[in-house]
Amino acid sequence: MKGNTLHLLTWPLFVAIFTLQGLNCHTVKTGAEILLERSSADLYGKKVGVISNPTGVLPNLVHTVDALFAKSLQSTSFKLCAIFGPEHGFRGDEQAGKGGTTSIDVRTGLPVFSLYGKNTTEIKMLFLSSGVDLILFDIQDVGTRFYTYIWTMGNAMEAAGSVGIDVWVLDRPNPLTGTVEGPVLDPAFASGVGMYPIPLRHGMTVGELAKLFCSKFISTPPVLKIIRMEGYKRNMSFEDTKLPFVIPSPNIPSVHAAFAYNGFGMLEGTNCSEGRGTTLPFLLVGHPEFDGNLTDSLRIQANRGLLQGAQFREAYFIPTFSKYEGTTVAGVELFLSSDTSPLEVFLAFIIQARSLYGEKACAFSPYFDYLAGSDKVRLQIEKGASVQEILRSFEADIVAFQELASSFLLYD
Repeated sequence: MKGNTLHLLTWPLFVAIFTLQGLNCHTVKTGAEILLERSSADLYGKKVGVISNPTGVLPNLVHTVDALFAKSLQSTSFKLCAIFGPEHGFRGDEQAGKGGTTSIDVRTGLPVFSLYGKNTTEIKMLFLSSGVDLILFDIQDVGTRFYTYIWTMGNAMEAAGSVGIDVWVLDRPNPLTGTVEGPVLDPAFASGVGMYPIPLRHGMTVGELAKLFCSKFISTPPVLKIIRMEGYKRNMSFEDTKLPFVIPSPNIPSVHAAFAYNGFGMLEGTNCSEGRGTTLPFLLVGHPEFDGNLTDSLRIQANRGLLQGAQFREAYFIPTFSKYEGTTVAGVELFLSSDTSPLEVFLAFIIQARSLYGEKACAFSPYFDYLAGSDKVRLQIEKGASVQEILRSFEADIVAFQELASSFLLYD
């Protein structure tokens, strides 16, 4: 116990010295960095809770929570009361579909509560019991509708608004840029992987989404403040920002995986392997009954000028967990350029696989429709629609969404 006390007393001083040093080598300043550099005085008198995970770091990789904890001990002008984690947990040690249990953070000694899987009433009770009057949200999203962090944010804002707790979103880049693509969610298919009618690739930052959600979808919105980024442009890739990429979940180990996930995440709703249990999830994909003909078929389409920027390597792998654990899976390794549409490549993959190997080798589960946001994509594939026909079917909804979202965009 004495050793832990010494750790908590000496470590914040170290963080305070190094937190804001060496941060000028990057192009974009995140909302977290702006808050700590210039806006921390606005926290005066606040009892703060933070929703975050391993991605909530400053450019020198010090966690925002750790830096805020150090600052609160130094100034005592505000109190950091609690930490709230999304799916995969605050420190990122949980697999998919898990959020962890209530615990004490070993770094700060603060209580950690999981918000994953909880409804707004349960979240409201957690906020009230922890004594917070301000929630900070600092998580790097991946830009895909069915990634759960933005829905944790939505539920948290609804809960906070119902009991008069303010919410500040510390904005971060959208690694998929501002491009908008894919099916818009049908509210009849609302779930934990999609609550509001936004496209699969929504093209917005978490701060912009927070403004949209509070204005259009949340019945009791909180007082919302967005700590905007500086230097960010909508057409920036994540590499352009010069910010470090911290894995947002165990199976998104790289920017390339995050990009491919925008299409191939839907394989979670099929009996094909999305590459979990390998070192390249969402980039190694396949099924035990596939063979090299699938790679050849996709290459032919690419050579005809379709699937812009995509290349395919015939691949074989044995997952160490998840689907087909311990079984040889045949398929492809994806090489996607920044100009590629991951959704277009996914549709080509699924259509070709079903054509070559039959429906049983690429079967849909009910979960697929929730990932896609409706049953329309599945029904079109089953009826034999082409990739381009399916993509064209999204166009009117995308135009309507872009008109709706335009009022909430913060960056050029």
